[in-house]
Amino acid sequence: MRFQTRLAPLVAVLSLASCSDDEVTDRTSLLDSQPLSMSSDVRGLSLFVEAVETLGPRLIEDAEFADNLVYTEQIYSEFAHARVGNADRASEPRFDVRTAAFYANQNFDSLRAAVPNHYWVVDLHRLDRNWLVDWNGLDRDEPEVAPTSLTFGIRATEHDSDYQEDLLERIIGAFQDADPRPASVILGSELERHYATTPTDWPLVVSTIHEIRDGLRAIDPAVRVGVGVNWSNFNDTIVPRFVNAAEQSTVNYQVVEEAWDSVLGPLYYREDAETGEIFPLLDFYAFSSVPDTTRYSQPADMDASHYAGIPTFFLENPDKTLSVAWFALGWPVNSPSSDFWGRFFDNFLETAGGYEIELVSWWGYGHLRDSECSTLTTTVGLTRASCYQGLYTPSGSPVSGLRDTYFEDSE
Repeated sequence: MRFQTRLAPLVAVLSLASCSDDEVTDRTSLLDSQPLSMSSDVRGLSLFVEAVETLGPRLIEDAEFADNLVYTEQIYSEFAHARVGNADRASEPRFDVRTAAFYANQNFDSLRAAVPNHYWVVDLHRLDRNWLVDWNGLDRDEPEVAPTSLTFGIRATEHDSDYQEDLLERIIGAFQDADPRPASVILGSELERHYATTPTDWPLVVSTIHEIRDGLRAIDPAVRVGVGVNWSNFNDTIVPRFVNAAEQSTVNYQVVEEAWDSVLGPLYYREDAETGEIFPLLDFYAFSSVPDTTRYSQPADMDASHYAGIPTFFLENPDKTLSVAWFALGWPVNSPSSDFWGRFFDNFLETAGGYEIELVSWWGYGHLRDSECSTLTTTVGLTRASCYQGLYTPSGSPVSGLRDTYFEDSE
């Protein structure tokens, strides 16, 4: 594959760099930020079915300049639960049934054929991003249910089955039935949020992810698997928790490495206790970047080193280096006329490079319609910012300051 062949020389260079400088092993500083460039081979088109059916012809046009399709679906769709979109889609919120329907939808045949690389994102969180989504359809608008938090350790009670077992069944079943099957699967979209709220549940998260990986590979040994993590939230919220564990007085590279090894490490690699050899458990890092706008009032407030922990970690740990798929980039705003999207994306391009990147994808293709936005904000607690995630408005107009930059090298 294109990204695997390009990664080998990069790892070799990083290995030489880390071995040639004795001071690097104890570094505390992050590398300077580096730019990245967009091109068709890394550019992605992110797809939520509800938001794009009216933009189908434009999707086909844009597919000429994007080699990657990112299809995202909740394990239990709140879009469908709230009856957003046509009745036939809203009638079945289950992930496995909806995914099979998507791959059987002839309206998307030409799009799937036009884009060679498919990423399949299994979103385990609610649309409000606070908790794991219920898998058996508990109504979010019922006050006694709204604060319910699932964990990977929940067993069958009033639910239809335990959470781990149900995830495995539905994800593996959907992958089995998909035709064509996606080559790359991203499990979760912001799983660091679950670590933040329930860190004691993390060992069960890890074992569940690996069990799902094994089930996917039993069907297709070549399938590539990663775990979805919001790097911005990981960097700003999770990393600072490890200052003491890293025996540092403030956040620096040592703290980033401690957090990476403690949270991402068990998912991604295993170290031989006797030899110290690292064995990869997954195939690529899957990061999103959706910054917390209560922390940053505008994109310019983000530090230039926001993404620098990634290339620095790879420099220090070539045996833990994999390519990175940026499967969802976005800046939450409450107005469809904001210019923050373009400014955020420009900032990302200027500061997020310096390592092997296989995918860069905006977090949506089309904004939600006003009626759909109203339904979701009143029914499942969706913020208005989540209604505006597209490169286009519902009528098909390009989002000013974003869409043209996103396709800048192609037209």
